[in-house]
Amino acid sequence: MLGGVDGRQIGKLPRDTALPDNIIYLDVVRNVWSQWRERWPTPVVCTPAVRLVDDWIIPSGELMAGVRTTEVWAWQIKG
Repeated sequence: MLGGVDGRQIGKLPRDTALPDNIIYLDVVRNVWSQWRERWPTPVVCTPAVRLVDDWIIPSGELMAGVRTTEVWAWQIKG
């Protein structure tokens, strides 16, 4: 599970504020939320993350409410 919406959007119209670029993840072994050391190049929501061998593919997504991107990212977790 990945995410990073941090409350900066509260009280604003959805198109007024870009998404945070930090990566927050749940370590299911330790049951602890942590922040990843890297940043998303282009943070998106409303998209699946699909595993392909050692990569996670993140196709398209919304940059802000109603604003989609055609970018496709491959992300590899290196612990």
